[in-house]
Amino acid sequence: MNSVFYEEIRRLNKQLSNDDKERLCYEIKRVRDLGILARKEGLLALEGVELDMYSVEKYLRHIIVMIVDGIDWKTVEEILTVKYFANDLNGIDALIYIIYMEGMKSIVNMEDFNVLLQRMLACVPESISKRLDDESGSFTEKSIEDIHMDIVDKVSENTDLSLFDQNQRNYMAKVDHVFEELSDRSIQRLLRDVENAQIEIIIKGLHEPAKRKLFNNLSKRLAVMIANDVNVMDRISASEIVNEAKKTVECLKSLYNQAEIFDLDIDNLP
Repeated sequence: MNSVFYEEIRRLNKQLSNDDKERLCYEIKRVRDLGILARKEGLLALEGVELDMYSVEKYLRHIIVMIVDGIDWKTVEEILTVKYFANDLNGIDALIYIIYMEGMKSIVNMEDFNVLLQRMLACVPESISKRLDDESGSFTEKSIEDIHMDIVDKVSENTDLSLFDQNQRNYMAKVDHVFEELSDRSIQRLLRDVENAQIEIIIKGLHEPAKRKLFNNLSKRLAVMIANDVNVMDRISASEIVNEAKKTVECLKSLYNQAEIFDLDIDNLP
């Protein structure tokens, strides 16, 4: 966020009425839903969203138009900053404008869904976050867990090994078998030592049973986040997937040698 807005946020938050807080909750949910739409259908899908052109929503429309037109975010942010002060925005509309900027920045950069929510919530008093939780349970958790859990199914069911040569396919089949045979406890222990980014790459080369085993040992929130990232990930080479799988196998060996896991068939590892 441009530092010029820090003092603005402090000033604006001191002026909020109960009605203003209700509006903020509504707008945060709106941008959250735009993030979900963009994740599912791409940024171009935002162009079809209906907005009121005679209220503060016109600024959100302006942001969407610039994004769809392919203007880079740095330029968009510069334009929005100038527009904010040129239009002398104040009160609740000013704060909503800042939330639009922060939320859409996160959507454009395809940031983790939790980051999208936290960027917006950082602009408002903690009471707003509590109000959202009171309305719908844990707002942050439910936004990620309950919306589009089907993305986990989609990623689990789709495996494309067309770029793998026979040796690479054979290796990944053995990795599949390793994951399928490990206990949930061992999988959970492994996941504590492996970065999410590494798991995302490996999943691209696994078949459904092994993918399910990994996803079932993650929290719903983390499973959806990882599945979303896999779904929008650029094509990765077969060699990169195999290399990350090899690192994971080495991690399993290390855990076995440290007596952290016990059900690994050490003699039949790939």
